[in-house]
Amino acid sequence: MESSNEKKHKTKNPLRKFLIDKFNASLILQIRELQPTSILDLGCGAGYVCKSIKTAFPEVSYYGLDGSQQAVEVAKNKNPGVNFAVMDILDTSSQGLNKVFNVSKFDAVICLEVIEHIEDFHKALTVLSKIDADHYIISVPNEPFFRLSNLIALKNVKRFGNDPGHVNTWSKSGFSGLIQEYFDVTKVVLPFPWQMYICQKKKS
Repeated sequence: MESSNEKKHKTKNPLRKFLIDKFNASLILQIRELQPTSILDLGCGAGYVCKSIKTAFPEVSYYGLDGSQQAVEVAKNKNPGVNFAVMDILDTSSQGLNKVFNVSKFDAVICLEVIEHIEDFHKALTVLSKIDADHYIISVPNEPFFRLSNLIALKNVKRFGNDPGHVNTWSKSGFSGLIQEYFDVTKVVLPFPWQMYICQKKKS
């Protein structure tokens, strides 16, 4: 059975495909500006983002974590030679990363379309902020535009455009205020219908 992540990236809906391609292009641009040599992907899913990044930056050392064994197996098959492991984002720690990857410091951590699926999003952001990294790229749907795009694409119409797995929703102002509690935001990008934040550790 395909995960929602796989279904999203395999969509044949031309509008959804166009938006996802635009999101990926925006992500690649941000990574090119940061020039990381190592990336940790928290909530890597089936490895579609990894495939895009490794295609653009084959020299990057890439590490992917996901709570789903099935997703990790698909990601491994899709990206031979990349380091993947099963670990829930809420259980992630420097010690745990060092145990599974023998690495605990990264140039960049990405967490894309994950936080909206986690009920305890405060804990998720706390865990994320404690990972040793120079930069963080975090994205979530930008409401109400995300639901609107779903409705236009005739997706989740009976749910007024909301994806079944989304337990949190944020407008730009809502998430911007939240993320600044945990990080120093250096740049905000809005690849419709998502919002993407490039961050650094919060200065004490």
